[in-house]
Amino acid sequence: MAAKKAASKIHTDPNAVTKMVKALALFIDCIDFTGGIMLDEGKNPVPCVDPEWYDLGDAYVQACEALGRTPKGLPRAEPTFEQVTAVIAYAKEKGKDWKAKLNADWLRAAAMIKGRHSPLLQQVRNQFGPEWLAKFDGRRYQLPE
Repeated sequence: MAAKKAASKIHTDPNAVTKMVKALALFIDCIDFTGGIMLDEGKNPVPCVDPEWYDLGDAYVQACEALGRTPKGLPRAEPTFEQVTAVIAYAKEKGKDWKAKLNADWLRAAAMIKGRHSPLLQQVRNQFGPEWLAKFDGRRYQLPE
């Protein structure tokens, strides 16, 4: 019944399509801001920020297809410039043993990583994990080890 009511409103609202496009674009932008999507072990698209939310990954891919946009986050070999910049900022803020501190924050799923770089650091954790962090050479960026 609710779907019928919604469908009838679409037919009577001359701006319905514009509103739907804006809503889809906003939805896509929200997922993109949090890192986009990645493929889980079963090769299903899932949001980087919450890999257990399977249906959200599918909805995101469909929304991108509907608007002719490319889904963000499938798969990358290395973090983006913005993600590496967030890691560097964290390292400079934490100083010596920053890798151990970041890894500990990640293991606690620390939304407590404070600051504007928090979403980017979570993306790095979700997309690349502790293995990437262990291999990351901070000396290239003159970071303390």
